[in-house]
Amino acid sequence: MATEPVSTIVEEILVHGADDWVDMPEVYAIVREKLPEADGATLREQAIAAICHVVRLGLMEVGTVTTAGFVGSTETVASFESRLRAEWSVSSPPFVPGEICWLRLTERGAPIAEKALERRRSE
Repeated sequence: MATEPVSTIVEEILVHGADDWVDMPEVYAIVREKLPEADGATLREQAIAAICHVVRLGLMEVGTVTTAGFVGSTETVASFESRLRAEWSVSSPPFVPGEICWLRLTERGAPIAEKALERRRSE
């Protein structure tokens, strides 16, 4: 089965992040939209790969949302990936908003998201 390039999925996640924080239901919906024929295991792996990619490159920050707003996590990418895989294995889509984690666009990711939005506006 062919898979959507991670970069296309990543770009879509970043674009969504330009508007608001991104949660697991949103990431899963993006991956499902890009890979409509994929089975659950493929969707899971593509979503995890894309999430870890944006975090590893510093394009988005992992955290939680409290009454005070977004609170960034202090865990390493490796620790986060392990936690993401573990929590996803006991919880399956459809996710509840905020389940597992939230992602917030960083100063490094914002220009990439804006460039993608500008390109889309001109198409």
